[in-house]
Amino acid sequence: MGLDIARASLHELGTLDGDSIIVGEIDDKLVNLPSYRELYHRWEKQQWSTQDLDFSIDRQDWANVAEENRPIWISGFVVFFQGEVSVVNNLIPYLAAVPTEEQRIFLTTQLVDEARHATFFDKFFREALLMEGPDIESILVKIRPLIQPGQRQILMEGLVE
Repeated sequence: MGLDIARASLHELGTLDGDSIIVGEIDDKLVNLPSYRELYHRWEKQQWSTQDLDFSIDRQDWANVAEENRPIWISGFVVFFQGEVSVVNNLIPYLAAVPTEEQRIFLTTQLVDEARHATFFDKFFREALLMEGPDIESILVKIRPLIQPGQRQILMEGLVE
């Protein structure tokens, strides 16, 4: 494959196609899984920030979506937004439950990533879809009614169990 994914920068990762990642990294590396420490170091090197994202083109595209079609689009987006928030809430108890410090440190990276994903959707809903509210919860309260019952059961009730 050429590029060592474990040592690659975020920019270098963006140059790879999905097949090379699946075949070259996942299939070939299943025998020699990285340690929690190695996973943490990889995470530390491959960061991105929601603050670097520009949704101005998305906002322009959204302006061209017919008003009657917007709830359909939002109902698709909200599932991902709620999913990220639900995962954040459900990972927290695991931090105290994992047996080693290295596992706890690595799991914290996953919690941060899920929080970043939730923040991504908050920014997307505010800047691209022009929704307003003082915090993430206020945006979710507005759009949760668009979540289908089965999705609600999985994302908001099932994950809690």
